[in-house]
Amino acid sequence: MPLQHRLSHFDQLTAGIHRHPSALPGGRARARFGPSRNLAVADSTDTLIGFVRIGLGRDRSGELGYAIRRSDWGKGYATEATNLMVTFGFDTLRLHRLQAACGPDNRASQRLLARLGFMPEGRLRDHVFTNGAWRDSLLYSLLDREWRDDSSGAPS
Repeated sequence: MPLQHRLSHFDQLTAGIHRHPSALPGGRARARFGPSRNLAVADSTDTLIGFVRIGLGRDRSGELGYAIRRSDWGKGYATEATNLMVTFGFDTLRLHRLQAACGPDNRASQRLLARLGFMPEGRLRDHVFTNGAWRDSLLYSLLDREWRDDSSGAPS
């Protein structure tokens, strides 16, 4: 199946993500809002099931974002892909800091970020506008020295 056809389902993966102008439907506005590094996540049949991205900021910082198709939750795809991207961010891009935000009700993302070594920083009130309402986010961060202090460099 051509990559273009597989990517045509990208909007379904990101339907609830509208917290930043770079996440407009179809990703059409991404290029206008700064550089990023993106990783497509595929299953064993090479079907696109999600993505992981690092939006690059100033001062060697980045923002980690990810989405996996609902039917593939709990299968380890997010853990494997985000671990790869965090490693890429610190080892290849030489980032100093990565941050990620998730909804207070998204326990799976909270557990994932904790497994990767991210530390909670606080609550961002009315941070995202999704499904017609403002919603809070929980902010997490990971510093390069914290990542390197973990001798395995992998989630526990």
